[in-house]
Amino acid sequence: MASLMTLGLAALVLDTDVVLVSDPFQHLTGDADLEVMTDLFFPDMHLLNVSIRPEDHINTGYVYHTATPSALRFMLAFLDAFDAHEWRGFKRDWFNQRAFNKLVLEWVDAGSVKVLYGPGAWCALRGSRTNVGTVARSRQRSCVERTPTSGVTIRVLNPAVIAHGMNFFWRRAHLMRSETGGLPLAAVHANGVEPKDYFLRDRGLWYLDDFTERFGEAPRFFTYVHPRGLSLAEDFEEVAAALEVAMMLQRRLVLPMTMNCRNCPAYGPYGFAEWADKKDLGCTFDYFSRASLAMGEWLKFTVESGVVWLPEFQELLKARRHVSAASLQTELRSAGGRRPAELFGDTAVVQLGEALRVHVLRDLLKQAVRGQPLDSLPCAWRAWPATTFACRNLVATASNPVT
Repeated sequence: MASLMTLGLAALVLDTDVVLVSDPFQHLTGDADLEVMTDLFFPDMHLLNVSIRPEDHINTGYVYHTATPSALRFMLAFLDAFDAHEWRGFKRDWFNQRAFNKLVLEWVDAGSVKVLYGPGAWCALRGSRTNVGTVARSRQRSCVERTPTSGVTIRVLNPAVIAHGMNFFWRRAHLMRSETGGLPLAAVHANGVEPKDYFLRDRGLWYLDDFTERFGEAPRFFTYVHPRGLSLAEDFEEVAAALEVAMMLQRRLVLPMTMNCRNCPAYGPYGFAEWADKKDLGCTFDYFSRASLAMGEWLKFTVESGVVWLPEFQELLKARRHVSAASLQTELRSAGGRRPAELFGDTAVVQLGEALRVHVLRDLLKQAVRGQPLDSLPCAWRAWPATTFACRNLVATASNPVT
């Protein structure tokens, strides 16, 4: 960015995991030296609050910069600070985004930066305590009382339309009119979620045509109707039964997208009820468990729910095999000692009818091979995904949301 500024060029600089879904330039206001995205959910409440993690204020994966002397001065100061071996007696922060934010906070406290968000402007740090090392909290002062001396102005963009990963993949803020103000979603940063490819594929933001590469020339899928409105235990009992069926049939389970969103602890505090106008909107597996399970231990037997919208999958559905209670009994009687994986032949998509619950199919197949329910699922200790935001069981209140 410093090089572009030196050449007199303004530019929008993006991380490689940012997806543009509409014109991002329509959201620029032209009233700042830098226009940036944020990892905060509620910037009007938390921006520049020093009790918040420094790196959450500004996400450096999405920065529009001008070629003003002020922008260049700040960028050169950051490069000097980040290149130093120590910062105020501490080893230099290895995380460039956090180091960038710490410098912003220092300059704000020194009266050298004004930060804008929506109609608001801040020229001092907010909050009653700090977690930013030697950066002290400023007395709350308005920008009228304290005009930045260097003229560096940074505008933070709306995280519902220039969306960080947690706000898009998990909170779905782009579906909340109170958050977007009716503006279209422009960009999605796949940060704070993992595996990134799972979330990009599942939410329809994966534009690489790699269906055959993933599933081969003769794909084998299994789908079922996941009932709505279940308890969390019932939701996972259904998924577990479906996964066992997929393992026995040697097929890929298409994970459900109709799990009960109200079982998520953040449903109320984070405003999920604003999705209410989307009558058919449910939640996916990753709202309640670590998505890497589906892309790791279960990789051979699962596929993200969003695969159903791909043209290649839609084409396979034209020749799908419907399984009812009657057709299942016929299939089992004619099995003649064959392995479960040989049932239903080479049909690409085996679809369980709505009248036949998946745990009933699981139990019938288990009985046929003299097994017990759940005896084929792995059971092992899992480390808590401390750095993965999209599946945390957050506890919050409407007046004090967790960020």
